[in-house]
This record gives sequence, structure tokens and C-alpha cells, in this order.
Amino acid sequence: MPDDSGESKTGFENLPPSAKLVAKVIEHEGAMDANEISESARLHPSTTRDALKRLAEEGVVDVTVDSDDGRRLVYTID
Repeated sequence: MPDDSGESKTGFENLPPSAKLVAKVIEHEGAMDANEISESARLHPSTTRDALKRLAEEGVVDVTVDSDDGRRLVYTID
């Protein structure tokens, strides 16, 4: 994601549009799980999962396990 100086995080510009959309949704809405992101972005769940995988590989999103439900992964952007 571009920061205040106008520079991009490494590799962000090379991500597909779906990954950029997912990143914007998380940035705007805050911490969410994959189902919530999929609904908010209006993307198919498999497209959302692929986008989240790419974003995590590029270090754009952080993935944590929900402390209340250990089966749920929560995605955030710092």
C-alpha cells in the first residue's frame, strides 16, 4: 500500500487487481476474516483466498489467529 510519502510497499504494484481490492477493504474496514472480506469486496471466496495468500506472501497483510475462535484467521494491515 502506498504510504504517506507516496512510495509503495515492495511488490504491491505487481499484485493483481483482486489483491489490491482486498487490501483496500482491509485497510478501510479494519481486521476481518476471509468470509467478511469476501462479502465486503464482493469477490468469490476462492478469489479472496488467493488474494490474501498473495498479500501475506508480499508482507502487505498480517495474519493472526482469533483468540476467541482458534479456527478463525484474522487479516490486518499495519
